Amino acid sequence: MNVICFGDSNTYGYDPRCYFGGRYDADSRWVDILATETGWTVYNMGQNGQEIPSVAPAFPADTDLLIVMLGTNDLLQGRSPEQAAERLEQFLSGVSLGRNKMLLIAPPPVTLGAWVPSAKLVDDSRTFARLCQILAERMGIRFADAGKWNIPLAYDGVQVPYLTKYYANTIVGYSYSKSLSLPGERIGYLVIPDELTDSKEVFNAAVIANRVMGAVNAPSLMQRVVMRCVDETADIEAYDRNRNLLYRGLREAGFECVKPQGAFYMFVKSPEPDEKKFCEACKKEHILVVPGSSFACPGYVRISYCVSFDQIRRSLPAFKRVAEGYGLKGLED
Repeated sequence: MNVICFGDSNTYGYDPRCYFGGRYDADSRWVDILATETGWTVYNMGQNGQEIPSVAPAFPADTDLLIVMLGTNDLLQGRSPEQAAERLEQFLSGVSLGRNKMLLIAPPPVTLGAWVPSAKLVDDSRTFARLCQILAERMGIRFADAGKWNIPLAYDGVQVPYLTKYYANTIVGYSYSKSLSLPGERIGYLVIPDELTDSKEVFNAAVIANRVMGAVNAPSLMQRVVMRCVDETADIEAYDRNRNLLYRGLREAGFECVKPQGAFYMFVKSPEPDEKKFCEACKKEHILVVPGSSFACPGYVRISYCVSFDQIRRSLPAFKRVAEGYGLKGLED
């Protein structure tokens, strides 16, 4: 089966952490994964910066499936979702292949960051996805929405590698309390790969441990909730706004901190050797932080930013007072 994937950097596999056109590894690019999993002959016609062409190229007549994912760059160039959808319809109408050989994929929604400075662009990308679905239905083209795919809680285009591919004898423990923003709900799963040494024995041991340790058994209600929400994701844009505000505020106050690439925790370097004393100093300003030594990271404290944007904004003056107490001065990135 001959498949052509026509699109922009989402199809090409561009790694936004690179500045010179670098790509993700083949086992992280969806086009390459498609070829590996199906055995099909798949041609990657993705191009960085590609906007929706006004005229469709002449695709080979022996193409069995044409997959199109375009539109993100049109939005970034200032076109409205409606204008981008109109251009897309014009492009698809000019494709010489039968519509039963076409699949339209709505691009994943953009996230705030260096390339996306406004929340309006985020909203526009979601509107465009809905318009793509309407267009596909009207034209009789198969449709998929990349925004519905299970994308981890990560920022700035960072992709989370699946560790079992890189490290032998690795067990993955996953918590829905993070991905679905359900703090306190102890519900998740274990991945015990078949290639793990004595995998069957390890699997049976995990099952028995789950049965005898009542504290780790999630209430049946939450099991039903997660079953219905398993394909949903948290509002990454909201977390990203919180992350950027907190990081800038802490740096301006003078704290050294690590800007996280995922989840909703930030590690801040303690201005004194004993981070527990630093935690006590923060308490005086009604700031609760956790010693990094609890996470094998002594000398740092952990701050969670899974709170409202306004709460983070209101906390920054308190952080600044703590910093002034240690004689810290603002830092530049």
